[in-house]
Formats: sequence, structure tokens, C-alpha cells
Amino acid sequence: MASVVHYVEHRKQLRALFAAQNWKGLAQILIANSYGNDLSWYYLGRSAEGLGYPEAAAAYYRNARSAKTRCKGHFIGNDCDGHTFPADIDARLGALQVPVASLPRVGEVASQAAAPR
Repeated sequence: MASVVHYVEHRKQLRALFAAQNWKGLAQILIANSYGNDLSWYYLGRSAEGLGYPEAAAAYYRNARSAKTRCKGHFIGNDCDGHTFPADIDARLGALQVPVASLPRVGEVASQAAAPR
């Protein structure tokens, strides 16, 4: 797993890619670095959703919901990039309406989100 320092170095770039809705670029950085925190999983979910992979998005949102490393959005100096977790995660997941039986295996998720479109 990538270090916290490494994540902080990429943070500005990750936020810019998210704001520009550059889903492929965002997914590629996150998959290459394996941060594993709730914000990274959320960004991967948004990337998969934006690229048209709702099943992968649902899997990533579920990982965001259960991540052990969490950003702290309720403090001054929000390190969740303005997101409110878990509410934002749950809202995106709920909007997908993906049946649990259709969720891909873990190896399929990364290849779906990083696949060229």
C-alpha cells in the first residue's frame, strides 16, 4: 500500500482529475498506487461509474464504506475533499441500484475501471 506522504503528493492532482471528470486518469493513478482509504475507493467508484461500469462502481463504493483508513470530513480542514462520508458514498451506491449477484470479482474490478474507452 502506498504511503500517506505519497497520497498527499498526489492529492492536488487527484482533486483536479475528479473536478475535470477525467475518470480514466483518476482511476489509473489510484489503481497504480493502491491507497486503500475511503476517499480513494470513493474516487475509484466515481471513476468506474463515469466510465460506464456500474457493477465495478458498486464494488468500489462498498470498499469505501468498509475501509479501515478514513478521511475526517467533520473537522475544520476537511481532508475528504469536501465530501461527507458515509452519506456521499451511500447516495452514490443507492443511485446505482446494482443487484449484489452482479458484482464482479476483485480482479475484474481493477481491469474494468482501467480499461481504455
